[in-house]
Amino acid sequence: QGVDAVLLCPASSTHCEETLKKLQDASVPAIIVGADMRGFTCISCIHIDAVMSGFLAAEFMHYITPLFSQSAVLIGNKDIREHIDKADSYVSKMKELRHPVTEVYETQDDPGLAYDITKNILRTCPDIKGIYIATGNSVAVCKCLEDEQACERISVVGTDIFDKMLPYIDQHVISAVLFQNPVLQGGLAIRALYKHISEHQPMPEHINIT
Repeated sequence: QGVDAVLLCPASSTHCEETLKKLQDASVPAIIVGADMRGFTCISCIHIDAVMSGFLAAEFMHYITPLFSQSAVLIGNKDIREHIDKADSYVSKMKELRHPVTEVYETQDDPGLAYDITKNILRTCPDIKGIYIATGNSVAVCKCLEDEQACERISVVGTDIFDKMLPYIDQHVISAVLFQNPVLQGGLAIRALYKHISEHQPMPEHINIT
């Protein structure tokens, strides 16, 4: 009661479906930031172009690793549409560029799990030359590469920029970063909600950040 609108930034798409259904039943407009949720009315989604992100990551990886070399993908969760779209796009483009992808790994956006997965990749895939980190877990991955003395032989394409990433960028451990501009996403969400509530403008179904 008394709620005009809701802004959500869900960690998992499946875990917020019940909340979205309640908002839909109550005709409360909602904006989802950082995820692509479809099938709900009164819902607007603001997210990056995940397919383009995966495509660009593959293009970068192609230019910084040897031809035919292997790479791996680390995402947060396969239940999140944006994450799996990045992975599928990356794998498809790498296949086209004749680079095999060993596997798509789920880190649950847990730095400790990302570290352990990276260590396992190095142990089980000794010929791997690249890692694409599709979510904000670059620091944990780079820390593992550093601890395992694998920085010079593994190229990293990361996502987003944090202060703790800067040393790894300066040291060329991270070769490329795809910036998702979370400040812009949040600002667009607030603006869309304001215009909807105050000016009665319809909310767009999707706002795609490219």
